[in-house]
Amino acid sequence: MVDFLTKKNMAIRIEFDNDPQTKQFFMIRTEFITVRDQSRYNVSNITLLLNKRDTLKPKVFTCYYTIWDLQYLRERPSMDGPLPIQKQDCYLLFFDHAALSANDEAILNLNDAITEKGLHIDVPLIHFKQNPGMQ
Repeated sequence: MVDFLTKKNMAIRIEFDNDPQTKQFFMIRTEFITVRDQSRYNVSNITLLLNKRDTLKPKVFTCYYTIWDLQYLRERPSMDGPLPIQKQDCYLLFFDHAALSANDEAILNLNDAITEKGLHIDVPLIHFKQNPGMQ
């Protein structure tokens, strides 16, 4: 599943992926397509609400050179922020949770995670739910 968030000075590509081999974890890729100077990504403020009851916090890695292996991802330390954001920066949000099924609903909250010139920008909640037409 892919979504794009666009604001006046920022565009973010957000892509959800279950691990296709083990089905033991899932990732959300956040890629900053365009971004204004002095923007930061405070990855410690990211949360995901699963099925309206469980709140998950991701481990965060760069998209580049990260191995999609459960043991590797569990052993590696998470990045922490706030991280300066530049154009084309990409971060993987790793959730050490079973892959989501077609019946699961996940809501990603980035609202407190992205700032521009020290001020939080308004980021809507991002809903991930399987499209019934894609089953």
